[in-house]
This record gives sequence, structure tokens and C-alpha cells, in this order.
Amino acid sequence: MVSLKPLDNAKDLEMRTMQEGQYFRLKKQEVKDKVVFAKFPKIEEENYIKTHFLHVVEYDGKWWHEHLQFRDRLNDNPQLAKEYERLKVNLAEQYVNDVKSYADQKLKFVKSVID
Repeated sequence: MVSLKPLDNAKDLEMRTMQEGQYFRLKKQEVKDKVVFAKFPKIEEENYIKTHFLHVVEYDGKWWHEHLQFRDRLNDNPQLAKEYERLKVNLAEQYVNDVKSYADQKLKFVKSVID
């Protein structure tokens, strides 16, 4: 996660530098108050692999607080962190070609932890 104040500064991120690092903005997966980049170390015509996600959020905003709260709860509870790890592996297998469903199911877990 990267935080900016204000979030509008995300448009000033040096796109060439981001692309040189193999990060590309995910425009089809718009999330309110968040800019998401993914790292694509291997891009071919019909085969691409995302290995990392970079969430750009407003510093001291809602997303920023929620991400930190979630991180802290996982760090404080190894059993909860292991449960999240298992969930992500299972969802990745279940939703191989459906990023939205994967993210929606994962978000349910995240919300249950921060609520």
C-alpha cells in the first residue's frame, strides 16, 4: 500500500517508472477512493501473470485506516493470518479466471476482521 495526500496526486505517479518496474494501473478494476496497480512480470499475447498488487490510497483516509487495522490484526493473531492465507489459496483455485469474485470473497473476510 502507498498513501498519498491527496489521492489525486496518484495521477502524478511517473507512469514510465511504474511500467519499467512492470506495474500497470488496473483501469477495469476501479475502486472508489483507491488506485490499483498490478505487477505483470510476464506479459504475452494470451498469457499474463499478475504477481503483486499495489494499492494507492489517501493518507489518513478510510482505506488507509482499514488496511492498517487489518494488517495489525493479522500480525497480532497468527492463527487469523493462517486462516487468511488458506482462504486466499482456496479462492485462487476456485476463481482462477474471475478476479472480481476472488476479490469480493476476500473482502468479506477482511470486513469481518476489521468490523
